[in-house]
Amino acid sequence: MANKITESAEINPQNTDWQNLISKTIKLGGGYNFAQFSAMDTDAAPQVLAGSRFEINGSFYQCVSNESITGTPAANVVNYVYAIPNGSSCSFQYSATAPTFQPQKGGWYNGNNRALLKFTMSGNNYTNKEMMRDFSVMYDRQKTEGRIDATNTRLGNISSNDGTENQTLGTFSASGTYPQTELQTVRAVTAGVRTLENLLTLLSNASHKHQQTILNCNCDCNCGCCADS
Repeated sequence: MANKITESAEINPQNTDWQNLISKTIKLGGGYNFAQFSAMDTDAAPQVLAGSRFEINGSFYQCVSNESITGTPAANVVNYVYAIPNGSSCSFQYSATAPTFQPQKGGWYNGNNRALLKFTMSGNNYTNKEMMRDFSVMYDRQKTEGRIDATNTRLGNISSNDGTENQTLGTFSASGTYPQTELQTVRAVTAGVRTLENLLTLLSNASHKHQQTILNCNCDCNCGCCADS
């Protein structure tokens, strides 16, 4: 059973109405996360961008300038960026400790610290960055990923991480990692393109043959009806 949130009186509000309004604001704002990070589309180290706003443990924070993240990410594992509250402000820190989802708070937490971003540290590269804005971020998006690499093939290789799949497709402007669902879509498009290419080849061969037949025709109709006679 869900309980109704007490509303405030619209006319002649009393002290209790203001308390209800504050309580409602906190409840509806619980889990709010509009944190923004730089370098989301590159492998560079991220920064928390100015204008970021989010809620932690019932308190709301905003960044008035770009904020650096302290600590050193652990190598070759999933890392997280935590917002660490400290009175009237909060700082940001790397950690390889995985958070757990707190339904009452509406976010991913490790103690009182809220996780805002996850990524994988691969060598010196900050890869697979993903905002931690909802419950599903730690579950339904953990799929096998493929890599599109345009550095060594005519049209770019698409392969799964274990190397069991490998197909050639169109030229890509840069390398990048794509979720398995998108990889499947690309494979389907590839198959469709190949089917179309085969069809065009058949049509071209048929047209060429028909032209040769017309050239060999001995009557005035130019339909090739007597070419074989």
